Amino acid sequence: SQTVDHLKIKSGASNTGKYMNIVDSSDGVILTLDSAGAVVATGVSYTLGNDNAVSIVRPDQSTTSIGSGTSITGQKGGSSGAGGPVTIEAGDAGSSSNANGGQLTLSAGEKDGSGTEGTVVIKSGATQLVSAVFASTTSTFTLGDDNAVSIVRPTQSTTSAGSGTSITGQKGGSSGAGGTVTIEAGDAGSSSNANGGQLT
Repeated sequence: SQTVDHLKIKSGASNTGKYMNIVDSSDGVILTLDSAGAVVATGVSYTLGNDNAVSIVRPDQSTTSIGSGTSITGQKGGSSGAGGPVTIEAGDAGSSSNANGGQLTLSAGEKDGSGTEGTVVIKSGATQLVSAVFASTTSTFTLGDDNAVSIVRPTQSTTSAGSGTSITGQKGGSSGAGGTVTIEAGDAGSSSNANGGQLT
């Protein structure tokens, strides 16, 4: 079996500065490996793989600790500029193919044993807008924080009437009843002697 590296590129010993730079024909830096193991790539477009599936995967945690975080972070704006957008987009169907567009999936981690499934959280800035988690037999979506929450359709962009909006319960199986839909105002806080929320 293979026991040595096929190719090893090794820099001189150092604990500061750059370990390795890859540069273009004008000595412009394309990729840097620094003394802490961080990789800085300065290109504007990166193409991964070929016709086969591609995965970007962190190695398993080598200790008994929790897995370390992994972040993809957009560019912070300059002194008077807005932050840069981040787009994650599934693939388009081939031209003239009549095929479907690719599926975009946000998936939290699976539990082990008696643990709980991971939670998908959507934030605006530091404020949580939506969290979604499956526990036992129930999928739960939590909206907002301590502030008021509105679910609002955008205004019709043509001169036509507004389109319908539906909340639909689950259809039963071949011999089962349909699922219940419950809309319930909030309970008063415990030991508050306050009123329950109003349903309008």
